[in-house]
Amino acid sequence: TANIAKYFIERNCNILTEKPHSYSFNEYNKIQKSQKKIWLKGYTRRSDDAVNYLKKNFLKINKQLGNLIRVIYNCSSGNSYLGAKHFVLPSIKKEIKSKVSKYPNFIKKKDYGLYDGYINTLTHFLDFFDFFDFKFMKIEHLNMQSNFLKFVATSLSPLKKKIPIEINLTASPNKFWDEKVTFFFENGQATIEFNPPIYKKN
Repeated sequence: TANIAKYFIERNCNILTEKPHSYSFNEYNKIQKSQKKIWLKGYTRRSDDAVNYLKKNFLKINKQLGNLIRVIYNCSSGNSYLGAKHFVLPSIKKEIKSKVSKYPNFIKKKDYGLYDGYINTLTHFLDFFDFFDFKFMKIEHLNMQSNFLKFVATSLSPLKKKIPIEINLTASPNKFWDEKVTFFFENGQATIEFNPPIYKKN
């Protein structure tokens, strides 16, 4: 996806790509440098009302609650099809990895399979922070297990201050969906709780 996106972005086109839109920060940041038009990625949280409200009022909230000091994004990957039952037949086997994908240098070859599985979900959250104009600078911690991922990075906030961003993913077999992001300020916090990605009412 990254190579295709790069080709069209360098030609000054608006584009829509499916996730994962990139396999590494370095690759993504290089492409962004030449981005002048719109780059949308798969399904994102950009259109959520609460997300747009927080972005629109971020400076006001930051003034009321004090400086932003940390952001934590938690997601338990239960059933993304909540409400009416959703079936697709015949089933389709998803192949995430591409022969041209560039794994980050710090990912060991034995962990490529785990990384393939998590990057597909993780890019949703990275796009969320991109929407708020956070700039990831350095990965401080990455712990990948078969059912859990913990990711911590230093980021430049919209107000150009360095803060830690933490993302926790849990591969849970439950039938619910638990996804939320919390912005921690000096004197309070703001939390957004999300519905399942594909929600269909009964």
